[in-house]
Amino acid sequence: MLPPQKKPWESMAKGLVLGALFTSFLLLVYSYAVPPLHAGLASTRTPEAAASCSPPVLEPEAVIRANGSAGECQPRRNIVFLKTHKTASSTLLNILFRFGQKHRLKFAFPNGR
Repeated sequence: MLPPQKKPWESMAKGLVLGALFTSFLLLVYSYAVPPLHAGLASTRTPEAAASCSPPVLEPEAVIRANGSAGECQPRRNIVFLKTHKTASSTLLNILFRFGQKHRLKFAFPNGR
């Protein structure tokens, strides 16, 4: 004799519950695997003069002694290329533009067509 057939919604409910549990488990593992972000992100709120800088460029000793720039460092210049298309791109660009203005970042826009 054959076992009674399950109702289709029972299988779907079981799949949804298992999917939710698996997703929760993956998020839990991810939260332990990735180091936490620093609270406040102080590096973005410091003035440009106090911001971190890259190590000094190695120069010959004669040049270092001549101009006296032996302990200085060069400010970091991070360049980001951002392309958005469709998907609320104008809203996203406005948010990023306001963030950049607040933090005195420079923007490079392409020429219009």
